[in-house]
Amino acid sequence: MKATELDFTYRALHESTAVSALRHVYVGDHPHLGYLETSIAPGVTVLCGASGVGKSQFLKALAAHLVDGDHSVVTTDLCDLYGVTPPASHDVMRRRAKCQYVDLARECFDILQQAASSDLSDRLESAEPLTLAEEILRLRYVLGRDYSKAELREVSRDDGRSGTWRHFTLHYGERSYGPAEMSLGELAACVILTLVQRASEGQILLLDEPENFLSPRARAHLLDVIATRAVKRKLSVVIASHSAEFVARLPASSLRVMERSVAEIHVAAAEYHSAAVRALGLDPLPRVLALVEDDLAVHLLETIIAVHAPRLIGQVRAAKVGGDGKVDLGVKALGQELNVAVESRESRRAFLERGVRTLAKHELGVRVIGVLDGDARQQFGGDHLAYLPGDHAPEALLLQALRARPGLAAERLGVSRYALDVAIAGAEGLDHHHQPEYIARTINYDTDTLTAVAVRIAVDMPEHKASADELVAKLTALLPSHP
Repeated sequence: MKATELDFTYRALHESTAVSALRHVYVGDHPHLGYLETSIAPGVTVLCGASGVGKSQFLKALAAHLVDGDHSVVTTDLCDLYGVTPPASHDVMRRRAKCQYVDLARECFDILQQAASSDLSDRLESAEPLTLAEEILRLRYVLGRDYSKAELREVSRDDGRSGTWRHFTLHYGERSYGPAEMSLGELAACVILTLVQRASEGQILLLDEPENFLSPRARAHLLDVIATRAVKRKLSVVIASHSAEFVARLPASSLRVMERSVAEIHVAAAEYHSAAVRALGLDPLPRVLALVEDDLAVHLLETIIAVHAPRLIGQVRAAKVGGDGKVDLGVKALGQELNVAVESRESRRAFLERGVRTLAKHELGVRVIGVLDGDARQQFGGDHLAYLPGDHAPEALLLQALRARPGLAAERLGVSRYALDVAIAGAEGLDHHHQPEYIARTINYDTDTLTAVAVRIAVDMPEHKASADELVAKLTALLPSHP
């Protein structure tokens, strides 16, 4: 798949600009789930959690509602993607969405069972083969094998059940082979890629562990295909998964953490990737560890990656140097602990610069780079350092963005342009560290939300694109191999 296509896809997910029908799910008095509710992210939503917590039960209950119209336990909020006037009813939108639920493991084993039929050859002869032209391209990308052709036949069942089952044939080199000779990874990829590729616009797909039987790299590439198709075809894709590769490549807004207490089950939006990763019982190391000065620098770097290079998500982790001079998350990830008394911002930078030089000399399995604020360009230098956009502190960069694009900022914040103008004017003259907090308080907003909006505007401004691209290039060059 093209890097530009992936960048567009993941940017749409990170900025929540993808369009899809399913918005919210309410579960009431379910025998296994009890009462719970959760929002559904635009495009792709991944449910994370320990085995047995109820992810599969949630998907099955949702499928019963969306496929069969069972309103007894589950209700949903659906968005009309087609602007029908007057608005279409919920049941009309539900039927139009043509929800499909797939338990990948069960689907694969059902195919294998049917493929063991004694009269399989006769059944195959009576079924017309369909060449999977688009699917073969995705199959090559996901599995990394140069298949020459893939075919699908809808075959009658031999177990008394109605309907058909899907028989796949792969052509690789001089060989042609069906499900019985395929690896489970090949069969799983055929099932999921055919479903996703053939999904109609606005459809809802419920996928139970679609990463089953696939290698880590294949899982990451499978998500690329699913996400790209979801954004392009306005699909709502809800996935129950144990895949760290899925979690690492998606924004926190696309992740839902399911946890069970003694009395009930909770589904909560992940505030950051770590929450979802911990729910999977994992703590994977990044390929590149970027040490930065503070929380705002973490936010700025993560947003630059999300906007300019989503392909780096999960491969680059930002870790701050705390106010007490402790290389916080990064040093913990490297299995070290440094405690240095640091009293000023300048000495903290000196500590960071010296620490990165030291860490970069060792083979730790993770490449380390320091990413300093833009106003440190003239103070420190070296191949082991990179810089955030601008020539001044990040707080000043955010104020510059709000002044340059006040209309856009006001629209994204949901406040009046006048109220934001007054707040920006009031922040003039204050110490730059306090400006974001002052503006947020004046417009009755939390600082984190204001910062998120301002950061996205700042990193998208033309005057900062070159420095953002330079930073991305330096991070990309540190990767052992490009994704």
